[in-house]
Amino acid sequence: MTCFHLRNSVVPGQRGNAALLGHNYYEGRAVFKFIVKLRKGDRVIVRLSKGKTVTCHVSKNPRNVRNPSESEVASWYDPYIKGRHLNLITCGDPQGGGVYLATTVVQTSCGQPR
Repeated sequence: MTCFHLRNSVVPGQRGNAALLGHNYYEGRAVFKFIVKLRKGDRVIVRLSKGKTVTCHVSKNPRNVRNPSESEVASWYDPYIKGRHLNLITCGDPQGGGVYLATTVVQTSCGQPR
């Protein structure tokens, strides 16, 4: 299962904000299927190309954001923020029939790639 790296965000493990987008449901298989079960302190491991991995820890419980402002969305992938961060982003607040009313965001802090 794969996800999409948001252009203009840094690569996970680099300084700044990285953002990964993915499905939480797609024919029963999706990279973020269990994203809402993550909790503060949980570990997230990202496998990069060339065999390196980045270990991140959830810094905030998942939250559903309805109608986020442009500045809030931009903050999810701001490459100039201090530290190493990864934001996992998917559809949230499912209403059935493929309708979602929010965006689910999980914020993490990461180490360096190994």
